Amino acid sequence: MLQIFLKMLSVTLFTSLIQSTVFSGGLGIDESIKGARKPRYLVMYGLWVTFFSVTLAVAGRFITPLLAKITPRSASQDFIAYIIILVCIYIGAAALCKYILGASKKYMNSLGFCAFNSLVLSMPVLGGTSLSKAVAAAIGAGIAYILSVLIIRGGMRHINANKYIPAFFRGTPALFIYISLVALALSGISGV
Repeated sequence: MLQIFLKMLSVTLFTSLIQSTVFSGGLGIDESIKGARKPRYLVMYGLWVTFFSVTLAVAGRFITPLLAKITPRSASQDFIAYIIILVCIYIGAAALCKYILGASKKYMNSLGFCAFNSLVLSMPVLGGTSLSKAVAAAIGAGIAYILSVLIIRGGMRHINANKYIPAFFRGTPALFIYISLVALALSGISGV
């Protein structure tokens, strides 16, 4: 169980690194890094990741077998089905937040990243497991997200306090190196 959790934590850190590089052009504007800079929304982001992951796990367990009756089942069809299910869940949650709770545009953008993170974090464990294991993994995805942000936050404090880091490595480059090394260490510990 600890190995699975360490793998999930490692995947969360790698996801943060890849999202920061791909989606923001290396500027470090991933929700994990934003959450590490301003942790007041950390629990809320973690709860949204958990909500999306658990809802996706439960809905996927009931919908993918129905799709298998229509067409032969394959891994790619399951993946597409999970994406469609998550989009529907996201639209429902976004409508609730926007029109009933009056959420801001900034909050809505964060909600989208939480949905995307839940897909990345929980998708590898959804297929081929029982419903209880999928729900437990989905809850673990939310916890891993919160812990990864706390790890990033701890690294940020040490990086910012270290005056021996060369000027061109300060900030985001040093943070990316830190995240990479921690993710690799967790991968090694978990046996990946």
